[in-house]
Amino acid sequence: MENITLRSYQQRLLDYVKQHPQQSTYHFIAPPGSGKTILGLAIFEELKRKTLILVPALLLREQWIATTKSFFNIHISIDLLVPGQITIATYQTLYLQLQEDPDFLLRKGIEFLILDEAHHLKKNWGEVVLSLKNSAPSLKSLSLTATSPLDSTQREWKSYLKLNGPIDEEISATELIDKKVLTPYQDFVYFIEADSQGKNSYSSFLAKQDQIIDRLLTDEESVGIISKHPYITNPLQHTTAIYEDFDFYVAMLLFLDRNGFRISASHWRVLGFKRKWHLPDVSPEQVKLLYQWLLSTYPELEIFAFLKKVHWLKEEGLSLYPDFPEGRLLESPQEKIAAINRIIIKEEMYLEEDLCGVVLFDRICEEALDFPENPNYYGTVPQFLSLQTLIQEKTELGMICGRFIIMSEKVVKKYFPRANFHKLTEVPGYLRLKLTDANRREFLQKVTFLLDQKILNCLIGTIALLGEGWNCPSVNTLVLGNKSSSIVQVQQLRGRALRSANNKSLSHLWHLGVYVPEVSWKEQPELSPIMRRLSFIEGISNQQIPDTITSGQARFNFPNEPTKENLENYNQQNFFFAQQRSLLTKFWEESLSKGTHLSMPIIVRQEATSSEFQSKKEQYSELANTRLSFWGALFQGDFLLYLRQQRTRYLWKKECGLRSVFAKSLLSTYQEQQKLSKNISLYIDFNEDQFTVRIKNGTYQEERFFNEALMELLEPVQDTRYLVEINNRYFAVPKDLARNKEAANSFLREIKRKQRNCRLVYTRNLLGRQKLLQARIQALQQRNHKIVQEHLWY
Repeated sequence: MENITLRSYQQRLLDYVKQHPQQSTYHFIAPPGSGKTILGLAIFEELKRKTLILVPALLLREQWIATTKSFFNIHISIDLLVPGQITIATYQTLYLQLQEDPDFLLRKGIEFLILDEAHHLKKNWGEVVLSLKNSAPSLKSLSLTATSPLDSTQREWKSYLKLNGPIDEEISATELIDKKVLTPYQDFVYFIEADSQGKNSYSSFLAKQDQIIDRLLTDEESVGIISKHPYITNPLQHTTAIYEDFDFYVAMLLFLDRNGFRISASHWRVLGFKRKWHLPDVSPEQVKLLYQWLLSTYPELEIFAFLKKVHWLKEEGLSLYPDFPEGRLLESPQEKIAAINRIIIKEEMYLEEDLCGVVLFDRICEEALDFPENPNYYGTVPQFLSLQTLIQEKTELGMICGRFIIMSEKVVKKYFPRANFHKLTEVPGYLRLKLTDANRREFLQKVTFLLDQKILNCLIGTIALLGEGWNCPSVNTLVLGNKSSSIVQVQQLRGRALRSANNKSLSHLWHLGVYVPEVSWKEQPELSPIMRRLSFIEGISNQQIPDTITSGQARFNFPNEPTKENLENYNQQNFFFAQQRSLLTKFWEESLSKGTHLSMPIIVRQEATSSEFQSKKEQYSELANTRLSFWGALFQGDFLLYLRQQRTRYLWKKECGLRSVFAKSLLSTYQEQQKLSKNISLYIDFNEDQFTVRIKNGTYQEERFFNEALMELLEPVQDTRYLVEINNRYFAVPKDLARNKEAANSFLREIKRKQRNCRLVYTRNLLGRQKLLQARIQALQQRNHKIVQEHLWY
């Protein structure tokens, strides 16, 4: 490229475009600081097409314009009606233009779309851009985003991929840290006990929900109707329909079984079992399926009047098993303000004048200036009012939102000498500056400069102003006081503290989580989604000497049980580690030296005997969760427990051996079909708790391709054209190999080299559907392990 010099990781993505000219969509993941703008312009230069660049915000539009002008002497337009060789516009502008002129893209000769921050297209403007692309079949597109919306619903994810195409390449944050582009970081979670109002509200919610669920599971009218369904009364006469409607049939059986209904021999024949099996309990999803059918068939049932009364039936339909309403627990405003105070005071003590902190909020709560004693306010103003009474005199604190700035009188008079301001009578020594359309950009740049130079040590601000597109490289402490709604937003905001800067060795990223004491991890209404989002982020382990850089929840070393004592101890341990910045930096350096790139291993973990997912009264005793030695078992009088544990270990080891066979056979099959290169090998490892497999020497695309197929094989059977049967157990042949019998048989031959007692089952005939039913029943019973794909620096 004559005009643009690329870094190695940017060049890798450009090379992908060169090597795949036939693609109509390119989809790249690149974190903040990776140079997405430079990359997009390099691809523009390579393709030499008339281009429309779309961005979600005016600030990003200005960044694209400035960068484009620095590399090209061409016509750059911001007017969709008068496009240049490059036209840069917001998604909102495009939407308005398409309302007036749906075919303008073709008439204006646009040939290439660059979709910046493409995660916004999950909902907001996705349908608009998709219709635009459909109207111009020859149009190429490039989707750039810092993170894909991994925590989306299945429907949202499918819509996102339909527009952007599958992910083609990814630049990881770890790779950028290794190249000294980003700064090493440590994520901390600070746990906050819910206030009494939140705890009482959640307790009432659970009690009410239990009552409603009990009514759903035991409703006599519903039981009576379902027990008279033809699938139940005459299953052998409806086998074809049952095999086509398997989920509904099984839901009815499990529902009736729970209500004492005797499963007759004819049902076991339909299921293909020669003997009776212990059936699992009916799941919430199956209850939803049954009541959806009942509502469409018997809407007059009394249960539906009841569900309407308790707001589980609304105009748009059933809303069974609703989540705890967002915001009712998340408030705990005074507790969260106090937690942020503790975090900033600790960081101030550790860093002193080197502190460069940012605290982000969704709201301003300007009314707190007039009513500072109101305990329900939570936002930038109440946090400022509280924190300014606690910081050291030498620490400069500021607050900024879209309407005004608050800073010390000393800073304002020195750096804003001509600005209009007025004193805050309620906060001596601080002044308030009004922001207008005329001065907002200038004042924001000046505040950013003051923070970057550490003239200002801590800035409290709104996400609307300091979120996406705002950069201050010196930030070394970030507290997310907002309500993060998705992994996309979490990653975007984390990026505010990851830029590399002189004399900056590490950034601390603090997340807040409100908890309810004595409630299991799984049932924590706020912690569960927060922990899931954090599991997508790679980093070094927390509160222990790290082995490597990895993603996943395990790296945070959360306590086994979310008791008040455990979580308060965890907070104090986090403060201890936060003090060890030089040690954490050393851990990063050592971990980076162990690898060259981020791989994506498939990991199968045994579910803890529910210590992580059940309340105390539902768990085994502490002894049952302890691995006993032979002599220890004899001494403690628990020899039967020892034998059970030994059998569990034997079965787990046997399972891991079978998984190894599947992984090796899958790789051999794809290599034989030339879908994966011959130089790829496998790394397989397992211990008493975890099985890990990853490919070595493969490209990003090859690794994703292999992982998707292996996940299909290892996960519980859903629906597939072919099954592999081994000792009366069933496994789904990956869709890519199940398209035809020849491909499926080639996979079976590879398995037989290592596991002779196996055969292929075609599921699209009567006997095969019966086998598929058995596989699905087995899948319902096998819930003792979890399969995930994580990131690992290797």
